[in-house]
Amino acid sequence: MKKVTIAAFVTIMIGLLAIGIIAGGKKTSSGNDISSVTKVPTSGPDNISKNKTAEPTSGPTVSAQISSVILVYFGNARKDPQSCYLVFPVQRKITDTKSAMNKSIEELLKGPTQDETSQGYYSNIPPGVKLQRVIFSNGTVRLDFDNTLQTGVNGVCRIVTIRSQITQTLHQFPNITNVIISINNKTQGILFPNPAL
Repeated sequence: MKKVTIAAFVTIMIGLLAIGIIAGGKKTSSGNDISSVTKVPTSGPDNISKNKTAEPTSGPTVSAQISSVILVYFGNARKDPQSCYLVFPVQRKITDTKSAMNKSIEELLKGPTQDETSQGYYSNIPPGVKLQRVIFSNGTVRLDFDNTLQTGVNGVCRIVTIRSQITQTLHQFPNITNVIISINNKTQGILFPNPAL
């Protein structure tokens, strides 16, 4: 009886081993060996590095401010020692390009630099002049200054130079066709002989 039981057990074990071997070499419907199929990793949080940071991209650094060169006009005793109406440009660099027109007048009112003065440049605009407002419409710009613009200003020659400095500085902008100068909102009786050039 024991021999029969042992024999049956051995037979069952041999059968199980045979089934395992057959299953190990079983083919799929497409003819591929199941044991050789590679498992594709599933997507999800486990496959993402939680501490990974973006690598910096290479390339030129863009400045937050864009600079531009404008012109301001001064007389020059070396380039034109005789006439009083010729004015000559010097460059100024600005960063606020949206208000280049206003900036050009602000730079003009500062006068020539020390280096420019040594080269013969001068301004007939009195020091301390304040630009009170700028109005631009349909190609015409109106500049209103305080009374300092005409304080102590004598002689037609100096007045002509003042007007030339202002108008030439503004005429560098192609959308400006006419310049009107006023002092405390008055255009008549100021900077004789003509309130607008």
